[in-house]
Amino acid sequence: MGVFVRILILWTLVSCTSNPVDQQLDQIRHLQSGHKHQTYQNEMARVWFDNYTKALELVDSNRTQSCSLFSGLALDRKFPLNKVASLRLLENCPGPHPKQVSLLAKKVDQDWLDKLKINALLVDAHRNKDVRDIMDWSFEKSKVLTDQEEKLNYTFEALKAAKRVRDKKKIETLQARVYKLAPRLIQRPKRAEYLKVAADFKKNRDFKLALRYYFKVVKYRKSSWEDKYQALRGIRSVFRLQRTSKMSEYIQATKDLAQFTERRFNNWRTRRYWTSRYHDNQVLYARTLWSYKSRNSAIRVLQRAQVKIKGKHSLAQVYWLRARMAEEAKNYNESIAWLEKAADEPRMGPNMDDEIRWHLAWNYNKMGQFKKAIEQFDESIKLTTNIFLKHKLYFWKAKVLQKDGQGDLAQKTFNELIELDPIGYYGILAYRQLDQAIPAVRSLASTNKLANLEEIIGKTDLVTLEWLIAVKEKDLSRKFLDSLSERKLVSNTKNSTEVWTQFLKYYARAGDYLGLFMQLGNIDSELRDQIFQKNPQLLFPEPFKDHVTEAAEHFEVNPNLIYSIMRQESAFNPKARSHADAFGLMQLIPEMAKRAARYANIRFQRHRELYDPETNIMLGSAFLKNLLGKNNNNFLVTVASYNASEKAIKNWVQTRYTGDPLEFIEDIPYSETQGYIKLVLRNLVFYQRLNSDGEAIYFPEWCLQSLQDFKS
Repeated sequence: MGVFVRILILWTLVSCTSNPVDQQLDQIRHLQSGHKHQTYQNEMARVWFDNYTKALELVDSNRTQSCSLFSGLALDRKFPLNKVASLRLLENCPGPHPKQVSLLAKKVDQDWLDKLKINALLVDAHRNKDVRDIMDWSFEKSKVLTDQEEKLNYTFEALKAAKRVRDKKKIETLQARVYKLAPRLIQRPKRAEYLKVAADFKKNRDFKLALRYYFKVVKYRKSSWEDKYQALRGIRSVFRLQRTSKMSEYIQATKDLAQFTERRFNNWRTRRYWTSRYHDNQVLYARTLWSYKSRNSAIRVLQRAQVKIKGKHSLAQVYWLRARMAEEAKNYNESIAWLEKAADEPRMGPNMDDEIRWHLAWNYNKMGQFKKAIEQFDESIKLTTNIFLKHKLYFWKAKVLQKDGQGDLAQKTFNELIELDPIGYYGILAYRQLDQAIPAVRSLASTNKLANLEEIIGKTDLVTLEWLIAVKEKDLSRKFLDSLSERKLVSNTKNSTEVWTQFLKYYARAGDYLGLFMQLGNIDSELRDQIFQKNPQLLFPEPFKDHVTEAAEHFEVNPNLIYSIMRQESAFNPKARSHADAFGLMQLIPEMAKRAARYANIRFQRHRELYDPETNIMLGSAFLKNLLGKNNNNFLVTVASYNASEKAIKNWVQTRYTGDPLEFIEDIPYSETQGYIKLVLRNLVFYQRLNSDGEAIYFPEWCLQSLQDFKS
């Protein structure tokens, strides 16, 4: 449905309330299907739509005409976005403005318009050279922004203005805010401030200065044990961010942290407080050694920890790790023994229980004791509350049933899994096991039955929302949607699947996919599953289409693969920044981006450029192309390498690959990387379904190529 048609529908709902909603929708569709007659409301809406979109379009090229159009719209009290038009007028047009426009702008009190209002009044203050207003509105703008660097810049602007008007109280407040936002700017930091100064240097990727301050804390004799511990963690995290070039330093920093907690644990005065930290850091050091150095070194660390904390702390995780290492060495009986010991330890939560039960079944499977494996799978299915794990258990139970010669029961289990998980990773694999085509995805039909949603949020708000989306005020659309959700939807527990689906489609139309995913998190799980099953394509959008198409063609990379990675990396949030210091849509670490830029001859200088969608998609696609080339277009190794270090991947292939790519995925020791591969594969299949012109597809076998060539 065209944007203008949707506006007319909603405008009619507000203007002509005497008719039922569905009748009014039918009348509007009749008008738009070629009927010559035009109502007064239709003509007025057409003028508003044309004038507003033209005003936005001409802001830079013909400001005089743009301002004239904004002025007319701002003065028209019947125009649903007249407040927005008044703010756009103040923001973009030199005065003098009609008095009622300025008054209207200043009286705007809707929270979703705060940012636009503040920006418009700040621009107007600069235009009028009102230094005190510049100070006040710059300060306010620094509060509503989310980007840390922008917050800091506007705080500086406010501080500069405060100094000009000699407002001592404001100068003091703003200077304190500068130091709070950016502790690295404190000229002579006190020792008590070293940790936050170091953390800020790390955040700004000045690793050399970050390390300098962290080491100052560690070396200072009077630093508290807690501060030294946090500094050692900081040192490890700095080297972790550089581990491709600083691997030995990263391992040493992990060892230093483990040794420090051991010394505190050995001191009887602090033992009780440090026992848990000692356990956690020994496990962390063992896992680091296991991934990057050797299994035997890791085992020695765990053996030492086992002796020291036995009877003082649960050893379930230590024993579980020993079991994983024994399994990797194909010592399955030993692995089962360690798992049984772990099961006897005090519980560390339901996740550990699930892990122990899963690996018991997995080891029985590897030993060829299929009936024991099936029994263990059945017990796990009965006990777990984790839906994703339940689907995993169903799948591997069916696989083991096949091995045990119970083909009919295996087929029945695969079919049950498809019913349970039709669009998930294991459901997709079930189609493959049954050699069945995966059905085409139904197109996401735009619903015209807005009455249910209109009852919840009101006709006026629905009209405002339609107008914001129609005239491409995307940022305001997103803010308005969040405001509506908070005020009218989240608190209403009686909302139906239909109401939530209608509302979520507005997020998709506004291009706010991160917001859409976050809203799904606010919905009851049963309701969410119903929405997901009926409208799965809501969760698999294709934004930034032009950039993705260009990058895919330039680097000869499957666009479905680009989207699959982008969805998993950032949920299509251009401003995403991870704990691992990866930026933007495809979550590129700056060092990775520099290599990709050299490889593809793309200009790249500062890490903040990775927030630009076009730059990020081009560099991410270049990096992906390079990985595919190095890995002979092998999907598993390439996708795993995108998420984890290439050195770790090579080690995993050497020690864990036994001929079955699906088993290899389950044997990856890092749950994050294991889950990442599964979800990217799930995404890829779904995007292929979306782009199959309504045809069913078969599982893409190239995604599960043999890894034998990667074993030395």
